[in-house]
Amino acid sequence: MVYIHIYDRLTRQRVAILERAYNVEYELKLNGLSTASFTLASGDPKARFCQPLNYAEIWDGSERVELFRILPAAQQKSADTREIVFTAEHVLATLLDDLLWQYHELGGEDVTTAQVLEAVLSAQTVRRWTLGACAYTYRYCYAVENDSLLAALNSIAEPIPENWMWSFDTTGYPWALSLIPRPSEQNAELRYGVALTGIRKTVDPTNLTTRLYPLGYGEGNNQLTIASVNGGCPYIDAESLQTYGVVARTLVDTSIQDADILLETARQALAACDTPYVSYEVDAAAFREILAPGDMVRVVDDEDGTDVLLPVVSVKKTGLGAECAVAYTIANKPSDVADSIADVANRQRIAELYSQGATNTDSLIYADNASPDKPLVIKLYVSRQAVRINAVQLTFDVAAFRGYTKGTESGGGSTQTSASGGGSSSSTESGGKSTQTSGSGGQTTVSGGKATTSGASLPQNSAYLGDTGIATPTASDMTHKHAINTNAIRNHWHNVDFTHSHLIGAHTHSVTIPAHTHNFSVPSHSHSVTIPAHRHGVEYGIFEGGRAQSVTVEVDGTEIGTYRSGAELDIADYLSTDDKGRIRRGTWHTVRLIPDKLTRLSAYVQQILFINPRQGADL
Repeated sequence: MVYIHIYDRLTRQRVAILERAYNVEYELKLNGLSTASFTLASGDPKARFCQPLNYAEIWDGSERVELFRILPAAQQKSADTREIVFTAEHVLATLLDDLLWQYHELGGEDVTTAQVLEAVLSAQTVRRWTLGACAYTYRYCYAVENDSLLAALNSIAEPIPENWMWSFDTTGYPWALSLIPRPSEQNAELRYGVALTGIRKTVDPTNLTTRLYPLGYGEGNNQLTIASVNGGCPYIDAESLQTYGVVARTLVDTSIQDADILLETARQALAACDTPYVSYEVDAAAFREILAPGDMVRVVDDEDGTDVLLPVVSVKKTGLGAECAVAYTIANKPSDVADSIADVANRQRIAELYSQGATNTDSLIYADNASPDKPLVIKLYVSRQAVRINAVQLTFDVAAFRGYTKGTESGGGSTQTSASGGGSSSSTESGGKSTQTSGSGGQTTVSGGKATTSGASLPQNSAYLGDTGIATPTASDMTHKHAINTNAIRNHWHNVDFTHSHLIGAHTHSVTIPAHTHNFSVPSHSHSVTIPAHRHGVEYGIFEGGRAQSVTVEVDGTEIGTYRSGAELDIADYLSTDDKGRIRRGTWHTVRLIPDKLTRLSAYVQQILFINPRQGADL
C-alpha cells in the first residue's frame, strides 16, 4: 500500500494521508539533496493540504523512505485528464532558509570540527536541526560570507581528507545531522562485462584534471595560494599525470582565507577529476541486496582491468512497491564533477558581491634618546584583518644625544650618614727594648758658710777650718757631741767657718720598655650633615652629546644583526609566528634598537598589508 503522510510546516501535525497518490518517485543521493515527486488528480480533495513547504513523509510499504519538503506544484492538463504534479526535496533543504549574513570567521586552532558545525546550526532562526555525531576533530579556520547554512556546512566538510558522508535522522524532532566516515566494508559486488543486462557504463573525460592551481581570497599578487603550505609550490599534481600527462586547471574559491583549508579543498577537488568520471547505472536485479547511498560495491570491470571498491552515490526508484524498478548509480566519485564546478561557480558569484580587500600601508615614526641599557623600544601591532603581510620595513637614523636643560632646582634638606656600631681596636704590638741615655762626666759642687762663738776653746779632736783650706772630714767628725756648761759661759762667741762639698762621678741612665700593646675604643655614633634650602639656576636650550657608531636590532626577542645609521631592513621574516608558520595576528610585536652608547635614534617602520575590511561599523 502506498502512503504519503502530509504534515503542517508550522505545527508539524499530520493533516492528511494521500491514499490516491500515483507516479511516486524518489532519488536518494550521497552527500546531495535527495528529491521526490508524486501526482494527484486535480479534483482530489486532499490536494489542498499539499501546500508549499509542508512536509511529505513517503512510505514504501512498511519501509519509511524519508521526509521531504513540498515545493511549488505544477498543474498539468491534457485532453482527457487534469493532474497536479508535486515535487519535493529532502528536509535538509530547510537549512537553505537561514543565511550567515556578511562575514563570519569560524574555527581556529582551539576549535574542533564539531564546535564549528554547532556554531553554524546555532544560527537557525527555528531550531529544526541539531548536531548528532561528528567523527572528526580538525581545527581549521573557515571564512563564510553571505552563505546559506547548508552551504556553510558543506564547506566545513569538504576539506576533510577522509571519505566522509552526511547522515541524518528525521524520525524525531529536532532532526539530527551527523558527519561520519563512509563505510569501508564491501556490501555487494558487480562484474561488468559478463552476461548481465541492465548495466550502463558512462565515461566522461570532459573535466579531467591532473594539475590544479588553487586560489583563495584576495586579488593580484595578494591572492591566497597554497605555496606557503606546499613547499613553495603553487599547484598540486595527481598520480594520474603519468598516465594522462599535464592537464592544468585553476580552482578559485575566494571564500577561503586559510592556506591549509585551500590545500585540502584542492586535494578533494583534484581527486574528483584526476581521472575521467566513470559511473555504472545498475538495475536492482543485478544484486541480491537492497543498497543505500554510501554502501560500497566491488566493481570488477574486465574491459579496462578495473577492480575497485566504489560507493553507491544514488538510489532511484520509480513507483512504490516490490514490483517497481530500482536503479543504482555507482561511481568513482561521490558526485558528478559538473556539480562541484557549478558549486564553486555559485560561490564565486556570491563572492563578487563584496570587496576582496586592498593593499594598505601602515607607518610608524619613533624618535628618542637611547643607551645600551635603555634601548629604543618600538611596539608594532599586526591587525587580525591582515590577510597577507607583504613586508615590514625598518630604517633608522643615528644622531647626537640631545638634552634641553643644564642644572635643576633643589629645595635643600638634611641628611645623615649611616650610623656606626662602634668597637675596640689594638695598635700594632711591640716587643719592648732597653735604651740608654747619653753619658755624663760628673762634677763636684762646693757650698760654704761661717759662724762666730765666744769664750770657749775648741775641743782637742777638732780641726780648725781656716780661711784658706779645707779639712777633709773624718768619720768621727761626722758624729760628735758638745757638753756645755751654760753657767760657766758668759759673754762668749763661737766662730764656725765651713764649706760643703758634693761629688757626682761620671755615669749613665738605663731605661727598659717591656713588650706591650695600646688599646682604644670607638663608641657607636653617626655623623649628621645638613644642607640648607638652596636653588640652582636652570639654563634652557638644546645641548648635544655623543653619537653611537652602531645599533643592534632585536625583533621579538631575537637579535638579527648590528647595523649603522641609515640601514634599510625587512623584518617580516623575524616577527614571531604561530604553529602554522604565519606571522601572529591580533597581537603586539616588539622591536628594540640598542645603540653602542648614549645617542639619539629616529626610526621609521612601515607595514605593507593586504587588508580584509570585515569588521566595524559604517561611521
